Amino acid sequence: MNETIKKMLAKNRDAVTTAAISETEKQTGRKVTGDELRTVYESKTLDLDSGDGVPTYGGVLASFHSAYFTGVKHSHDFFEMSFVMSGTVTDVTDGEKITLGAGDAVIHPPLSRHAIETCSDPDGLINVVLSREMLTDSFYSSLLRDKNLEAAFYCRAPQSSGAIPVRNIGESTRAVVELLLGELALPDRSQTVIESTLLLLLAQLLRGYKSAPRNLKGEIGAYIAENLTSVSLTTAAERFGYNAKYFSGLFKKLFGKTFADVVRDSKLDYAATLLGCTDYSIEKVAEIVGYRDPAALYDGFKARFSTTPAAMRKKKR
Repeated sequence: MNETIKKMLAKNRDAVTTAAISETEKQTGRKVTGDELRTVYESKTLDLDSGDGVPTYGGVLASFHSAYFTGVKHSHDFFEMSFVMSGTVTDVTDGEKITLGAGDAVIHPPLSRHAIETCSDPDGLINVVLSREMLTDSFYSSLLRDKNLEAAFYCRAPQSSGAIPVRNIGESTRAVVELLLGELALPDRSQTVIESTLLLLLAQLLRGYKSAPRNLKGEIGAYIAENLTSVSLTTAAERFGYNAKYFSGLFKKLFGKTFADVVRDSKLDYAATLLGCTDYSIEKVAEIVGYRDPAALYDGFKARFSTTPAAMRKKKR
């Protein structure tokens, strides 16, 4: 990795850290400690596009890990890919702990609750985040072109699906990571190159994820995402070879929620994403996520987000 890339990653880390401190001090009205930062950030969902202080380039930000955030549980409405270039990292997502070493990566879907619990080398952990402006219909379409289940998981990612670990990304994928970082570091960076490189990177990570040992929770989450408008407890149980009663109990053990609750929340989370990154009408969004009556979407938003779809869209724009 060349010095220009390293300087960009360090500069962006400083910007992220400064913005976090500023945001926290704005809310508390005084200088803050690490504990106060943790309290503030564990109570909110971070939003890159709302002025939380992160300077994105065409909807993408890459930075070294900030030690300021180590141990801070948080969630956000954007995708985050973390690459361990050196050292070791302990990631905790939705209560599940993953240990990562050099050459490993982990992807956090929107709204997953996670923290970097330990990081032996902050300069060895690179975070790449994609804001809503990157998550366009065309980007979704490119990922879903082959109807890959894991691709659907990336795009619709139920909140309870957790992290996606990819072991030993390999030299070819690492080269693509460095190609993306090199483009982001250029003063005349190209949005076309950035988007094309991201698609290649995600495709290679998907291939690595598919070859990893079975993750039943992730597979079930992917199946729900791919079949969100038609999935039922019975069809899901049949898909994974269980009777409905046993599958219901297994599901609650894996996800900590009932099947119906996860499907409902997944629909609402996907609807919130569509409201933020498309111009579809609220009625169209309701249809896409599987609500025959838009009124049901309004009721769901009130219960889950304490707001209306229209107000959510206004906030996200």
